[in-house]
Order: sequence, then C-alpha cells, then structure tokens
Amino acid sequence: MERSSSSVVADWERAGTGAVIDIDAAMMHATLEVVGHALFGSDLSHDAAALADATLDALDVVIARARVPIAPPGWIPTPANRRLAAANRVLDGAVQRMLAERVRARVRTHDMLDMLMAVRDQDGVGLSDEEIRNQMVTFIVAGHETVASALTWAWALLAAHPHEQAALHAELSEIVRDSPLTIADYPLLVRTRAVFDEALRLYPPAWLITRKAIEGGELGGREVPAGSLVIMSPWLLHRHPSLWRAPEEFRPSRFIDDEIDRSSFLPFGAGPRMCIGRDFAYVEGVLLLARLASRFEVGYPGGAGVPATDPLVTIRPAGGLRLRITLRA
Repeated sequence: MERSSSSVVADWERAGTGAVIDIDAAMMHATLEVVGHALFGSDLSHDAAALADATLDALDVVIARARVPIAPPGWIPTPANRRLAAANRVLDGAVQRMLAERVRARVRTHDMLDMLMAVRDQDGVGLSDEEIRNQMVTFIVAGHETVASALTWAWALLAAHPHEQAALHAELSEIVRDSPLTIADYPLLVRTRAVFDEALRLYPPAWLITRKAIEGGELGGREVPAGSLVIMSPWLLHRHPSLWRAPEEFRPSRFIDDEIDRSSFLPFGAGPRMCIGRDFAYVEGVLLLARLASRFEVGYPGGAGVPATDPLVTIRPAGGLRLRITLRA
C-alpha cells in the first residue's frame, strides 16, 4: 500500500499546486496496484488504466442486463456483448500474465494466488485453471472498484467541508510527521477512519444488497414466500432520519463519539454473507486516504460542488470527480 500511495503522491507532486486531478481515475489506479501487490504479488501499474476501464465496462453491461426482463444471449454480437467480451479479454490477459509469472518463478509467496493454486478439496482435487481465473477476476474487480468508489466520495466530501479537512490534517500532522505510514499506524488513525466511515455511510459502494429467502416468513409486516428475492438498500438505511441524527450531513465525528447503532451501518453487508474483504478494504482505504491527505489539500475548481450520483453496480460520481490539489507544507 505504501508503494501504491507513493506512486500517486509522486504523480500529484509532479503536477504541483493548482493542478486539477481526475480523482476517480487516480483512486481506481491506486487500489488496483494495491490489489495486484497484496493479493497476487504482481505489478498492475502498467495495466491500471486498461483494467479500470474494463472493470467499469463489465459492470455496466452486467447491471444493464439485470434491468431488462430478457437480455440477448452472450453469443449474439450486440454492442453490449462486444463491449463485455472486450472487457473480459483485458481482464483475462492480466490474469494469464500473473499466472504465467507465478509458474515461472516457482517460489511460494503465501499470498492469495498461492492459496488458490495450492488449495485442495477432501479428495485432493485442486481448482481448475478456469476456476482460478474466475476467482482472480472476482478479487481484482471487487477488491479495487468498491474501495476506489469510497475513497473518491471521501475526497469529494472533504473538498466540500474545509473544516473537516482541517481536522483530518491535524490528526495526520501528529501521526505521520516525517516517517512513512505503516500498518502499525492504522489503530491511531481515528479521524481518518471516521472520514472513511462517513463516506461509506453517505455513499455506500454496494447501495443495494440482495438475499434469497430459503424459507417463508414475515418481514416488516409483510409475507415473504420461500424463494423470494429480498432487496435491501444501505443507501436508504444510512440516511434514515429515525436512525441517524442529521442524516444528510457529513459529520465524521458521529463515528468517533459512538453515537451510532452499528446495526444501522452496513456498507459491507452483515451476517455470514458479509463481504469477505471488509477488513482488507478498511486498511487499504484508510491508509491510502491518510497517506495522500498528509501531503495534499483538495478543493473544487471554479465553484463546483459535490457531484450528482450515477448508481451503477456501485455509486459513482456522475461525470467523474476533478479536484484542485495544493501541496501541504
């Protein structure tokens, strides 16, 4: 994570004070690099732009299919199917390169890729090449896009609330000083974590969560037959006035003062099907935010404000997010 954040810091320092940065793209690239190094021991920096575009293209097509009663079969060369096929080729190419590098290296690194290649069931049968590929694509897509979305909204909110940005900088000035951030600093980043949590509350990447009822029952006074699809929206839950004080306001301190009911805050779901990458996402998101905010202030150019939402698989800022950066002394 330090390597990936240092790459972004270097890019922004070269751009200099007053530069307007595509924050959405920068966060996508940074989180992709983290996933590549942390999970697969691979450098994805050269593939970052193509992989980020492929991820968004694939997710856009998948969600568009879910919105229509009958979608054309994948073998029909519609524009959407061609777009999905092109995205899959990019993702497959990156995965095949990582697999080939690992086979050539013949070194155990004990990362996620090692685990996928070494795992065996009770009969001693391992995962097929296709199963390993599918798992890797899932980790690449889910491991970077959701955290990138949360970070993008955190920057959008900080730029719109200078006093909250100043409070964050005060914490980081005490913790970071002249030494690089490490995992040992994570428990100390209380306000940084609160900023990240508040961004997740207001703009939960997974804004809809679905569950299938395995048995019939009653929910909220309504009959739920077995086999029903139940849809829950963290977006609505996180902004419900009966559960949150001033729910539309950006107030990170609510997570510091412990004024919340944790059952009302579900950015990663809950129960046995909760996101398996929750803890990794928190460490990744909080440390990246801390590293960058320790070096830069952000603001909106030309009087712009927090962008409207574009709810796809995750909630994206409509038209992206461009902010003016200022190097901190």
